[in-house]
Amino acid sequence: MSAKDYSAAAKDLKVVLRSKHDFALAWYRLGTCQNQLGIFDEAMTAFEKALSYNTKLKSAALEWIEVACKVDNLENAEHAMEAFLAADGNPDDVAEYISGIESMKNRRNSEHG
Repeated sequence: MSAKDYSAAAKDLKVVLRSKHDFALAWYRLGTCQNQLGIFDEAMTAFEKALSYNTKLKSAALEWIEVACKVDNLENAEHAMEAFLAADGNPDDVAEYISGIESMKNRRNSEHG
């Protein structure tokens, strides 16, 4: 990852995760690589996995929120926000995303209203 070769890093992390599937930091790093590669659905899944194994991994929750908001995925954004707050994340740190989530909800409601 430090060489910014996210594709190679992702492959290496997948090998690690095959033998140690509950390695939260590896899931987080995989999500970061996938985000950089533009594989957003897989990135969100990896961040969610990271948090399932370490509920206090705020950085994974924060990146999950960022990706979910970037791709306008309300369900993932809400779950990621819940995970961030459950990890004792400061709501002030994610105020712009809270606003973005509210905008997504409002758009969805106006489309279905």
